[in-house]
Order: sequence, then structure tokens, then C-alpha cells
Amino acid sequence: MLDQLPKGYEYGKDIIGVVTENHVELATYSAEVMNQILGDGGKVGVVYYDDVYYVCNILDDTFVDTLEEKYPSMEIVSKMGWVEEQGAGNVAAGMILRDPDIEGIWVTYMTPAQSVLAALKDSNRTDIQVVTYGIDMPTLVNIAQGGSMTITGASPWNIGMDLAIMGGYGLLGKEVPNYYITVPGFIVTRDMVREVWENSMPYEMPDLLKKVLEEAGL
Repeated sequence: MLDQLPKGYEYGKDIIGVVTENHVELATYSAEVMNQILGDGGKVGVVYYDDVYYVCNILDDTFVDTLEEKYPSMEIVSKMGWVEEQGAGNVAAGMILRDPDIEGIWVTYMTPAQSVLAALKDSNRTDIQVVTYGIDMPTLVNIAQGGSMTITGASPWNIGMDLAIMGGYGLLGKEVPNYYITVPGFIVTRDMVREVWENSMPYEMPDLLKKVLEEAGL
């Protein structure tokens, strides 16, 4: 299983093991990044997942807790929730209308974050920095182009590889040496985009990302 043990499942009986990213670590990194970008006195909006799902909840809660505990000079001026991914953009649009002084926005993960970026563009507020979790093509393109997004993440390739190895142990009837594997996370900076692709998604880089990297001299 990916990320969490389903309720009522037992290791060794219903499930072989779990592979996950360290979501506490990733959200902590995200808070650190927000502090680096905005500095003391930065004003932050939190666009969080407003339902019960462990991964999203731990990301949102850890980001807020870390920002409040480690960087008290920064101010969370607004918290607004979303449920549908596309709805995150509407939430962000309303947030910056109510609190136009916001300088940075945290979004739970990369897909709703794309909706938030679109809303900021429509509102002519591309000055607002977006910090989120998760690696995919749109986020890497945005970073390579010098956009307003910063991400944290872990290698999807390593996650899939560990899941496959676990499955192999199960098919062979062998005991899994470690039934809970955590893949370490990292912060993706602009000069890391090519390395992140090669190490995290080791198949041919799409032409669009190649072109963007070449144009950026990366």
C-alpha cells in the first residue's frame, strides 16, 4: 500500500507493507522554504484540504504548526479550505480579495496548487509565492521558467521500486525485512530541475521541459 495502512488491515495477514514519503519532513521543509522566500514579517495564506484524509491533513497541520512554532515573526493571515481540486483556485481568489497583503500561499499538494496559480494569474497577483508538495511536469516547468512556485517532494521512482520489491517478497512467500519504508524528501530548486527529473522520473524527459530548461540555461 502507498502512504497509509487501511483501517482494520493487519500486517502479514491483509497487507505486506507500506511505502510512504515522510510527510512531516516535507511539510516542515515547505515551512522553511516559505520563511526563506518571505522572511521576517511575511504574510501567509493557507489553502488547506477541508476533509478527512491522513496525508493531506498531516501536510497541512505540520506546515501550520512549523510556521507558528519556528517562525513566529511570520503571520498566517488567512486559512481557507477546499475539497475539489479545482475549487482551490476559487478559494485562493477569495482569499487575496479579502487579504490583499498576502505574500505567500501554502497549498496542500501540486494539483490544487496549479489551480491556485491560475487564479493568481487571473487576478494579476503573480507576485504571490506558492509553496506546495509534489513533483509533476507542470510544477517543474513553472520552477524552470522562474515562476512563483516552490515544491518539496520525494522520488516517485523510488516509491514505485520499493512497492514492487515488497510485492515480489509477497509473491515469493518471503517475509518483508521492513514492512514500513519511508522515502526521504527534498526541496526542489530551479538549478535542481534536471537532476530531479533524471533521478525521480528516469524516463525520457518531455520535449517541453527540455526546451524550457534550455531556454533558461539550465
